[in-house]
Amino acid sequence: MVCGKALETLVAVAITGKVDVSTFVGNKNLTINAGDSVSMKFLADPTIMYRFAEGNFVKDGIGPFPICEEEFKITIGSKVLGHLGVAPLTYEGLPGSFYFSLMQGRPVRDGAWVSQDPIDPLAGFPLTIHGAGAGSKFGGTFALDYVRHSIPSTDLASAFGTYGSKGLVKATMDIWNGWAANTVATVKFDSLTIKSAAK
Repeated sequence: MVCGKALETLVAVAITGKVDVSTFVGNKNLTINAGDSVSMKFLADPTIMYRFAEGNFVKDGIGPFPICEEEFKITIGSKVLGHLGVAPLTYEGLPGSFYFSLMQGRPVRDGAWVSQDPIDPLAGFPLTIHGAGAGSKFGGTFALDYVRHSIPSTDLASAFGTYGSKGLVKATMDIWNGWAANTVATVKFDSLTIKSAAK
């Protein structure tokens, strides 16, 4: 059981790219070099997440889906670099979550992102980097903008496929250290694949 659900009910997401620029200097076992391959993989729950505003169901062209945090990992080169950190508390003081969101025609663009905020791609997500030491603070940003009609649906199960450079307007794939503006590695996006976790 993953995310408290059977594997065949979940969706597997894989994101790939290559390090473009890196100023990340750790130790001999913790480095990020330009040209390194990058892979970010996780499972997501495709159950539609209903959002309400003033008692009304929100239909704003965004479909957010909870990420199975324990399955999330970033691999750079041949080593697993890290996993998701701890999501910030919600406004109600409850434990936060992470989301994989699809966007369609908002207002004219399609998109996809990973974030601690279901509707804000630039909120990003905290990362636990292996070997970085106690007290270190890392995070990432992953967000794609596509021309309209590039992503067929905001329903995750209806968006299976591989998305690359076709229709891509902008891709942001960064790792930061300390604070979000302090980018230590930028990644050139290659592909996003969405498929059944059972295959």
